[in-house]
Amino acid sequence: MLGFYADFGHGSDQYKWLEHDLSKVNRTKTPWLIVIVHTPWYNSGYSHLGEKESVDMKESMEELLYNTRVDVVLAGHIHIYERFNRVYKEKEAICAPVHIPIGDGGNLCSGEFIKPQSETSTFKESSFGHGEFIVAGESFASWSWHRNDDDESVQADTLPIQSIASDPLCNKMII
Repeated sequence: MLGFYADFGHGSDQYKWLEHDLSKVNRTKTPWLIVIVHTPWYNSGYSHLGEKESVDMKESMEELLYNTRVDVVLAGHIHIYERFNRVYKEKEAICAPVHIPIGDGGNLCSGEFIKPQSETSTFKESSFGHGEFIVAGESFASWSWHRNDDDESVQADTLPIQSIASDPLCNKMII
């Protein structure tokens, strides 16, 4: 869990902790790396688009997460649900994390999204909901998002996810 309310720049205690912690991970023993941030680095909801803390933290830490092959980045703060493809520096990249802003469980949902839709954004909705991340093994997991605005929970989005550590192309590149 990374915090915006503490220094996160290069050389900060938080950055050094993350760098040290990620460097100790043995992907054979720990095939999944999931990072949680407060404010999403990627989102297309108008109400929090381009927030300074999000932009600054992304600039500071995105390369570290990419180089250590983090699989998924979950975020809250914005009251919408959105799922991005694997993305690094605003472009799809097969060895980058899947970014999922999922702050739609609480407060009133934020509403509108920018148009046109980003090529890296694959699903978005401004409804109350919740997500499930189910690890099926060391290589595969399933992400699903369930809309709660209906009388009963409805699975509205799903994505099978392969661990980057199990992808032969990405596995060679893990630093």
